[in-house]
Amino acid sequence: MRIARGLLLVMLVACGQAGSSVDGDRATVTLAGGGSALDDLWFSSRLQRVLVPTAQHGRVDLIQPDTLEVVSIGRVIHLNSADEGHGLVLAVDRVGARLVAMDVGSQSIVGSAQTSSPPDYVRFVASRDEFWVTLPVTGKIEVFKLGDNNAPELVDTIDTPDGPEGLTIDQTRNRAYAHLANGRVMEVELTARAVLSRWEIDCSNTHGIPALDEARGFLVVGCGSTKAHVLDVKANGAVRSSFNMDGGATLMAFNPLNKHVYVRGDPGKEVAVLALSDAGELSLLGKMDIPEEGHCMTVDDRGNLWVCDGKNGAVVRLKDTFTSP
Repeated sequence: MRIARGLLLVMLVACGQAGSSVDGDRATVTLAGGGSALDDLWFSSRLQRVLVPTAQHGRVDLIQPDTLEVVSIGRVIHLNSADEGHGLVLAVDRVGARLVAMDVGSQSIVGSAQTSSPPDYVRFVASRDEFWVTLPVTGKIEVFKLGDNNAPELVDTIDTPDGPEGLTIDQTRNRAYAHLANGRVMEVELTARAVLSRWEIDCSNTHGIPALDEARGFLVVGCGSTKAHVLDVKANGAVRSSFNMDGGATLMAFNPLNKHVYVRGDPGKEVAVLALSDAGELSLLGKMDIPEEGHCMTVDDRGNLWVCDGKNGAVVRLKDTFTSP
């Protein structure tokens, strides 16, 4: 039987080289070594940590949302995206074209597997006990499971021509969603591991990791430069509303606690805070100042928004104080 590791968080030791500061509703965590190659942020409710893969330092930094304590694992490879499952952190190494499993308690690598081409993002599919890895260069998603020795093992490959860019899991509907390079959004059935549909969203291109309102069935997707569409996944991806702001490549996040959507561009000095109605309509509540360069964004289960500061090798925690009408 496979044993879940890393759940005894009392074993974690803080990384003394990182630093943090708090200024009102804003907190900054400067990562050890600095650097700008930050491309993925993800929150693990099981570990109660924000996962920050730092490519040039070959590690994943785990940040406690309240204390801002930082623990680093890995440190020997080039890591770009990470997620947690069974108490292990799985991360992709784009340069080495592999998926690695790391134990949080011992802060060590316990197994790895090669991918058939450079991987982009990894996400854990809890209902299937699987890790799905996107490979946009060859247009595939590779599906891995953990073996008895906690090493990831390839179990299937899904052909996804023209992508995928980003990946989001919908456990409620047994679906995964991903952007495609030609301005469409792909719907994949988790059990059959099969592409069900490709939704046209009238965009020249798409970008970012789709943000899911799982309870109500809305998917926020990136369209071109700093434009977001709200799709109704219950209605074959019908567009319910859109929002556009100045800036570069579009990034999105969704907060299920207050039903707020966040949209920013990279580069871009502001993140828009938007209310999402039961009809899928977006309304602007206000904007928050953010570091101009940053290619990742996520939320934790406290309602905090986290954004990357690519220029300074840091992540910023923002408290959303806006109230929906």
